[in-house]
Amino acid sequence: MPFYYLPNLSATETTPCEPWLADSNLPAFADKEAYRLWCNDPLTEHAFISAVEGRIPGIRVSETNPACRMAGLILDYDSVPDVPPEQSILAKAPTDLRPAWVSRTFSGNCRVLYNFEEPVAIFTKDIARQFVLKCQREFKLRKLLAGYEEEALLDLSKFYEVGRNWTPVGDGSAVIPTNQLLAWLDEASRKHKWAREGPCVPMDVVRDECIKRFPNAWPGGWSNFEEGARGPRFWDESASDPAAAIIRESGVQFYSDGGGFMSWEAIFGTTFMRRWSDDRMGSAIKNYFYDGKDYWTKSLEGNWGTRLEREVSRALRMRDGLSKKAPSPTEESEVERALFSITEQRRVKKAIPNLYRPDGLFYNEGARFLNTSTLRPIAPVNDHTDWSEGFPRIAHWLGHAFTSVPGVDGEDDPRRQLNHLLSYLRHFYVHALNQDPRRGLALFVAGPVGAGKNLLNKGLISRLMGGSQDASKYLLNLDKFNDALFEVAHWRLDDVVPTGDAKMQEHFSHMVKNVVANDAMVFRPMYSSGRDIEWIGRVVVTMNADPESLRILPQTDINIADKLMLIMMKSQPTPGWEMSDAQLDAELPFFGAFLRDWTPPDYCTVTNPRFGVAAYAHPDLLVSAGSTSPTASFRELLELWRDEWFSPGAFGEADQEWRGNPTSLCQAIGKIESLRALFVRYNANQVGTHLAKMHRQGVPYLTRTGDRLYVITRPQ
Repeated sequence: MPFYYLPNLSATETTPCEPWLADSNLPAFADKEAYRLWCNDPLTEHAFISAVEGRIPGIRVSETNPACRMAGLILDYDSVPDVPPEQSILAKAPTDLRPAWVSRTFSGNCRVLYNFEEPVAIFTKDIARQFVLKCQREFKLRKLLAGYEEEALLDLSKFYEVGRNWTPVGDGSAVIPTNQLLAWLDEASRKHKWAREGPCVPMDVVRDECIKRFPNAWPGGWSNFEEGARGPRFWDESASDPAAAIIRESGVQFYSDGGGFMSWEAIFGTTFMRRWSDDRMGSAIKNYFYDGKDYWTKSLEGNWGTRLEREVSRALRMRDGLSKKAPSPTEESEVERALFSITEQRRVKKAIPNLYRPDGLFYNEGARFLNTSTLRPIAPVNDHTDWSEGFPRIAHWLGHAFTSVPGVDGEDDPRRQLNHLLSYLRHFYVHALNQDPRRGLALFVAGPVGAGKNLLNKGLISRLMGGSQDASKYLLNLDKFNDALFEVAHWRLDDVVPTGDAKMQEHFSHMVKNVVANDAMVFRPMYSSGRDIEWIGRVVVTMNADPESLRILPQTDINIADKLMLIMMKSQPTPGWEMSDAQLDAELPFFGAFLRDWTPPDYCTVTNPRFGVAAYAHPDLLVSAGSTSPTASFRELLELWRDEWFSPGAFGEADQEWRGNPTSLCQAIGKIESLRALFVRYNANQVGTHLAKMHRQGVPYLTRTGDRLYVITRPQ
């Protein structure tokens, strides 16, 4: 668990560290005052450590940046022991609550370090104070070594010189369990309202412990042991009065031998009470998070979902055994304390799906978030897997469906298209498997009917990556609500035929570009305002190879070609290549292992790793993509005008070129009667936009000579 250090005590920026790995060398000092000046010198480069992180990560704790989280405890003992301090600590510390390390300070005194299983939130100064005092008691800090400094423990802004001679206590692996820490924090949040006589342990728990410890000590058997029952002081073998004690919910009231009250802790000991408290309160609140509106918890199936407060209260009572009865009119019940602890200690800024990353609590820019996504790609087999090994049907199908294109670079490799597809899938899959998702290209796959496009998109990729959603309505601007899409990383469109609406086509092209290029998207659930969240996934589109279907290809005149992979499938040669869901599921773990272990050819990789793999476009699909843009339609019209303008007897018969701006070009085209009706939908601004795009595309007969000035040469 990381601690934090400053290079000197005048610095403000902290850096994570593991102090016990430090190799510290101090210069010689004339006296302690010289040492103090050196510690505070802004030019000093050393390490001064703390276990406390402020509300603003990376900045030291101060009045303006109060303590927010603790990763452990660092303690000073102002003494030089006669024996190795780690031996004394092993002998005196509770066996299940030991520190991990001990070191020596500048003065030769001892410093002790505790590691928490995970950082805990401490929220306010008051809660923090009560929490560290609780740790002090539970860890028996005053007994570990002589010279204990409580004042230093209570100063959460204090940084300690890293010291020297770091020595493990035992093997140095001791950590304080989170359940225990959360239980202590719950106690610290109660505004110091302690039960008058002790905790009210459920009677069935008390009864079970009595049966284990005092099997024959209750008259008539322990089945008669209940609140209000009378009997002896069963824990005291010397007690002689058989009915001097009365069972209360928080302990035993007794009259014999001077009378008194024995709490359950006094009877069973602190270990029993700690175990019971951790199991009930700490474990109960650890199941929940609160985002300011809803309570979040996992279902029995392991999926995150929201709960109403009354549902949480019922679960705390029925599942976790917490009491809804307050100990007194001025105190809260266990259920109320648990709800308060959840809303304070388990509060998150937002609950959002953060795909392929560990679910549960995570931090971003100093804020606490809950990742509600448990999405995972299919688990691969452990063994190294070569092509087709364990997935013969998938290998046969893919191997036939994707081949290289004759006449283009790489024709010597018949697996060129297949390798590009496999490299695409590998980049998507392996990073998701490692819980480190990365951006990637949009994939467009065209092919004849029956080639297996749906099997690829809905079957292989969807199952490989843990699921998919149809994104056609959202990407085509037919539906603005998209919360279901953010539950998966694979957005698919299958055999969607565009309406021919140019605005819809342009919107789709820009949406694909944005999805590929950006790490964040607008998450917009129904009846809620949108907000940006991380979404790193893929858009995969399949279509038939006919001209009407190919109009779904994005316009390539908006700087999108480097963000696409355009692949063509072949027809399957014989029937019987189809796979059932069961066959696909059986082979996918082996296919995943192949992707994990496979090294793509050099032409599939890129020096700029922005999208992980090289872009690729089948030439026929690239031409089709270019022809879908409005600029392509304008170019066709312009070339008709060019043939007419320079033809015999026409306006430009004697000219070698036409010169002008978009407005004058509109006038020139309007002079050609046969084109006038076709050109009516264009204005000067639109013409200027198309001319600029054509110039960037390198149209050979078009030259730009100035701001909105162009030259068009006559046909040869």
